[in-house]
Amino acid sequence: MKSFAILSLAAAAVAAPTSSNSKRQTPPATIDPLLSQYNVATGAVTYNTGEGYIFKKNGAEPDITTLMSFKFPDSTEGYNCEILFPLDAASTATGSQRAQVFSGLKPAAETTTTWPSGNLRDQHLGDVKFEAPGGAVYEATYGPYAQGKFPCPAGYKLGAELVGRWDEVTVAWTQGAGAGPYIEVTAA
Repeated sequence: MKSFAILSLAAAAVAAPTSSNSKRQTPPATIDPLLSQYNVATGAVTYNTGEGYIFKKNGAEPDITTLMSFKFPDSTEGYNCEILFPLDAASTATGSQRAQVFSGLKPAAETTTTWPSGNLRDQHLGDVKFEAPGGAVYEATYGPYAQGKFPCPAGYKLGAELVGRWDEVTVAWTQGAGAGPYIEVTAA
């Protein structure tokens, strides 16, 4: 499975420092995102769901996208990061099985019922195809840092959005040991 790295180029543009720490710490082996769901019709955000859901059905129902917020601890400074995205047998990928990946200007911070929601879609970073079981692989990338390893943006919180591609798509997963995006932290 190819890697699913989406945030390195966007880091400088969308990141906000979370803290600073001068002591060298051992970084976590992985970083899981906080997942929220965004209703495109109303602007509502269901915050911190623990479940990813990407949905489009020919405009018959509101489109739903998944917002991801990654918080990079200060201890990741000097390390490489790579986003991986496995899906297990309990996950779903039907219809086009595709999504567009966007950076976010402001990660979601709470549940809302309307705009402004924290969605604030920014740059289109690529297009992915999902297979369940399996995972997400890039079909197209935009910019040199849309996949692979990148320097961890230590002390920053980054947002991204997965938006259904084409008229019908459903991708769903429960974030956990066998499914969902995560960042692997490795030596530089």
